[in-house]
Amino acid sequence: DIESLAATMQIHSSLLLLATFTFIFAPALNRWLSDASSVWYLHHVVWLLIIIFVFISLYQQRRNDP
Repeated sequence: DIESLAATMQIHSSLLLLATFTFIFAPALNRWLSDASSVWYLHHVVWLLIIIFVFISLYQQRRNDP
């Protein structure tokens, strides 16, 4: 069914905003993450924040679906 496919293919606006900010700030983020004086778990914290953001976005999207 085309309508259900279109509904599942929609990009959530907050995920699109995250992708835009990631693209814009990628050079600064790369320098910050590759800094030798940073803590070893910094990469994991960044990924954890991304996973939490996506989870919250998808959870809100499922709650709003009829």
